[in-house]
Order: sequence, then structure tokens, then C-alpha cells
Amino acid sequence: EDSVNGINYDDQSKARIRAYGNPLMDETPLAIGLALTLSSNGPANNNQIACLDFYSGFLLGLKNMHDEGLRNVTLNVYDVNKYSGEDGLRMPEDFEQNDIIIGPVRKKEIESVLPSLMEKGIPVISPFDPGATELLPEYRNLVQVAMSADMQDSIAIDIFCNDVKERAVKPIILFEKDAAGKLYEQSRNRLTELDIEWKEFGYTILQGRSADWIISSSIDTLKENTFFIASNSEAFVNDAVRNLMILSEKAEIKLFGLPKWKHFDTIDPLSYHKLKLSMP
Repeated sequence: EDSVNGINYDDQSKARIRAYGNPLMDETPLAIGLALTLSSNGPANNNQIACLDFYSGFLLGLKNMHDEGLRNVTLNVYDVNKYSGEDGLRMPEDFEQNDIIIGPVRKKEIESVLPSLMEKGIPVISPFDPGATELLPEYRNLVQVAMSADMQDSIAIDIFCNDVKERAVKPIILFEKDAAGKLYEQSRNRLTELDIEWKEFGYTILQGRSADWIISSSIDTLKENTFFIASNSEAFVNDAVRNLMILSEKAEIKLFGLPKWKHFDTIDPLSYHKLKLSMP
């Protein structure tokens, strides 16, 4: 066994993690590799925009660290698109000379570089893809930053339930009939745990055009009505938001939603704004 910072590791089955000094205290040289999706042959997609935003934020963070005393740092930036092939990523030789690597972005790309980096004891930070969580049991050098989709949904449901309890309101849950699933059960169970009463309406997409008439019978035109749509189906959420937009002409509405919704392209963000959408 090898001891690093007082923690014992079995190096027969796992790679050793390199031992470092403290770059903030003793000016230990530190090489950081940043592997992001940057270039494109066409218009930038959401992934590239997110990577550019992340890169900008990283530089700001690095500046703050510099102000706190981090001096001896080399930043190596790699455009993953330049090293992508059918067998995964073929990163340049100097990639493995970094002390710590942030990225790549996608689980498949991370998985293709992890084995060689683990052999050399180089920590890899996964910044975006929740799917990379599945790699944690096999690769001790992987640090997963992004939460799993299930964890994000659980947090969203907690935020919704805690908010309605604090405001002492009776929320309304909308769900897709015959396809309600885990999110519907989770929200119901959490409301029950907190001793919160609620109303609920389930309907199918085919009933969508008439659903607003069913829901309108339970809304209060004199106060704000709180809704939660227990679904990650873009088609159903789109339909439910359309119905709530119709109802918002006669009553004030506050909507709680789920993180996945921010990737839905078919819903006008102005609708979210008008419905006072809250989601983590």
C-alpha cells in the first residue's frame, strides 16, 4: 500500500495518485490540462457554447487563484475535436505530462483517456456529463462534478415541496396519464412526508387541447396558483406549458420544473418567464 496525504491506497489494483506540494504555499509547479470541445466546421452548437463559457469562467477562477498566491502554473488547452477518431480520443503525448486534467466533456471521450491517465496517477475532473458517474467504480482517478440526472430531479422536487410548505399553499401536480413514472411518485411521496395537501391532474397528449378546461375548475383567480409538471417528456411538458399559458390569462401562476427542461428546444423561453418558472 502507498500512503498519499495520510490515505492508504492499494496500488496493485488501482493507480497511485501523484503526491503534490501546495502550489499556493510553496510555488510547486502545476500543469493543468483543459480538454474542451472548442472548434467547429459549422455554427457553434450548445456543447461548444457551454465549453467556451466554461473556459471563460475557468480563466476568471485562475485569475482569482493567482491573486491568492498561485504563481507557478502552466495551462495547456486542448481542442478535443482535433483529437477525435473512431476509436475515441488520441491525445498528444504532452497530454499525460499534466498534473491534473479537467475534461474531456462527454462520457465516451472521458472513458477513452482514463485508463492511461490512471496508470500515471493523473486525476481527471469530469465537469459536465452526468453519465460519467458510471465510470467512478472502475477509475479512482476520476472526480465527477456534474450530478446524475436522478439527483438533479430529486433536488428539483425538494425545492418545489419545501417552497409550497413554507408558503403554506396547496400545489397542483400535472402528469402524463399512463406514463407518470418515477417523477410523479417521487413528488407525491415527498409531499406526503411533509404533510402537504395537493391536487393532481393526469391526462394524455391526445387530451391536451381540452385539459385546460379540466384544470381551470381548480384554480383560484384571486391568488397565485402553484404547479409542478412531473415529467421530463418534452412533448408533454410542451403541452402542459401551453395549457398553463392559457390559464395564466385568467389567474396568476407559478410553475416548478426540472433541470432537463432547459434543453427543450420546442418551448418558448418567454413562456417559462411568464409562468415564473423555478428550477435548479
